[in-house]
Amino acid sequence: MNFLNADNRFTRILSRITDLVYLQLLFLLTSLPIVTVGAGLAAMYSVCRRLRQDTISGVASCYFREFAANWKRSTAAWLMVLLIAVTLYVDVNYYSGTGASDTAARTLAYVLAVLAYLEFLYLFPMLAWLDLKLLPQMKNAFLLSLAHFATTLTVTVVFAAAILLSRVLLPLFLFIGFSGPVYLASGSFLKALSAQAPELTAQAPPPGSDE
Repeated sequence: MNFLNADNRFTRILSRITDLVYLQLLFLLTSLPIVTVGAGLAAMYSVCRRLRQDTISGVASCYFREFAANWKRSTAAWLMVLLIAVTLYVDVNYYSGTGASDTAARTLAYVLAVLAYLEFLYLFPMLAWLDLKLLPQMKNAFLLSLAHFATTLTVTVVFAAAILLSRVLLPLFLFIGFSGPVYLASGSFLKALSAQAPELTAQAPPPGSDE
């Protein structure tokens, strides 16, 4: 009986890895025009949530439906991410001298980068899972990043590890380098968000349904 259980666990793990590889491919294909990365992230978080809750019958159908449903809010959020990232990058490179004022300016840019990171870390799973407008989501995302700081650190370690591993395991990263970390992070995000929005779990459809 133990062998049967072990075999069943192995089959489930293999199936889940296959789903994540498929999800990675969908994300990469739909993110080729850089402007669509936000919608792809939201769709990926939606699929990962359903994979964790075993409430999905098709990765592709769920992905494209969520991609379309979250297009407006997620694209607006992603464009803000790009604008802030480019602005901070330009600032840091502009103040690249050695003067005290340059050091202060760079320090301010780094602080703003951390604040922006805390904001957008929670924003995309919230856009994917909660039916609220963008501006309230942005406010709540920042507050949650501080209120659930243990989750923030855990997810940061997961994403940082993925970036480091990509340097030595590039082929593996191409197959599961985005979907894998998002899947792992989704578990922590679900716990944190469910504490603030208990109805989140109830929003998931019954097993075997994407609707």
